Amino acid sequence: MILVDYQPTTPLTAGNFPWHIIFGVDGTGVDTTIVGGRVLMRNKELLSLDEEEICTKSRELASRLWRRL
Repeated sequence: MILVDYQPTTPLTAGNFPWHIIFGVDGTGVDTTIVGGRVLMRNKELLSLDEEEICTKSRELASRLWRRL
C-alpha cells in the first residue's frame, strides 16, 4: 500500500477521479509505503534501506563501468 501526498491542480471530483490517478499521481508524491504490514518508508524517509550507502556504491560501480567503456 502507498500513501500519496497529492495536490491536484484541477478540481478533483468523483467523475474525474480515475483520470487523476492515471495522469496526476506519480512516484514523487509517495509519502509512505507499507508491504506485508511492514512500513518501509514513512514521511518520504526510507526505514529499511541505507540510501546514502546505496548511492555511494552506485557511484562507485558507475565510475568503474565508465572506465571500462
